[in-house]
Amino acid sequence: MSWSRATKFLFTFLILYTGSNLPSNEL
Repeated sequence: MSWSRATKFLFTFLILYTGSNLPSNEL
């Protein structure tokens, strides 16, 4: 697995996780 793919996966997970927990998205 390349680092770019892993980073993209982690970033997506972080965004979804944060968006689900925080009432308002500040992106």
